[in-house]
Amino acid sequence: MVPFRGLVFIFWGLIVAKCFLAEWAVAVYQMPFNSLYVWVPTLIFATVCTWVYAGVALKGTPKRPITGSFVSAVWGGCIMACVLLTIIAFGAANISLFLLPAMFSVVIGVGYFIHSVVDHRFVYKLSAYGWWVGAVGLSLETSVNNLAWFALMILILQTAPATWLHFRHGTKA
Repeated sequence: MVPFRGLVFIFWGLIVAKCFLAEWAVAVYQMPFNSLYVWVPTLIFATVCTWVYAGVALKGTPKRPITGSFVSAVWGGCIMACVLLTIIAFGAANISLFLLPAMFSVVIGVGYFIHSVVDHRFVYKLSAYGWWVGAVGLSLETSVNNLAWFALMILILQTAPATWLHFRHGTKA
């Protein structure tokens, strides 16, 4: 099993859920500002915090096994796929942007499924299935509410299991 580094999963889950919830609030309540003012500073701050955390908290930890590097590569590929889907959706006029959460859910489900095969933690497989079921639900209705539902899915299917694993396996970095 790959050592669980729960704080990064928890932190990024909360950050991304907050951004999607803010995006939903801006759209629903017709707030007079561009939601990029939420996304850009938040993601920059979160990236800096992750680098600092990795530099301080993970210093001196044993080198990861090859499976840990593979899992990191899988999640990096999932992030890149989501970025590519976003670029394509913004470039194509005939794709509803509210379908993006459904597409992201499929990609994240693939990431969790591969992670479950490598790491043999059943909670990852459950998360994968949850993401795929959520993708079906999100694709049935393409409205602004998909942003809020996606934020809730992040909290339930990523942050909650990561918090459970973090406390179950101690307070490892």
